[in-house]
Amino acid sequence: MGRVLIAALVGSIVYFAWGAISWMALPWHNNTMHTIDNEAAITAQLKEALTESGVYFFPGMPDDNSPEAWAQYTERHRQGPYGMMFYHAQGSEPMPPSTFAVGFALDFVNALVAAWLVFLTGRSAKGFIGRLGVVAALGIVAAVTSDLMAWNWMHQNTEFSLVNAADHVVSFILMGIPIACIVKPRVNT
Repeated sequence: MGRVLIAALVGSIVYFAWGAISWMALPWHNNTMHTIDNEAAITAQLKEALTESGVYFFPGMPDDNSPEAWAQYTERHRQGPYGMMFYHAQGSEPMPPSTFAVGFALDFVNALVAAWLVFLTGRSAKGFIGRLGVVAALGIVAAVTSDLMAWNWMHQNTEFSLVNAADHVVSFILMGIPIACIVKPRVNT
């Protein structure tokens, strides 16, 4: 169990470091996000119209289930624009230390689950590549269940979704390297 915890700690450090490089040094995430022209006027309208923080989507789904209401909704959706936004009515610090602390804790949870699964596979994961493959598979699952599902169901932008999916897979592969090196099956003597 000690090796699993050590592997999780080292793996989470690698995962966290890659996240910093991926988001702060590489252009791929920033290239998929756009700023809003005339932001001041739009945010002024948002402040007036939306007083509560939350997830908003437009066009809004009908309150009643009548065929007419759904036909109107469908037409507004077809004509566009449509979208979804995460809205915070009150301002905050852009990246407080707590964001990094929680981020590292979540990375540790990912690494701990990955290290535990590698431990559980034991000898069935053949060698370093087999153990790394277990962690890489988790990255693929993370990419599909979060980024690609959001692309499909929530109409998240294709470029944004693909970059985030690729980032998940790369993150897990890099995290998997120390995990695969540290968590090895016991040798029977």
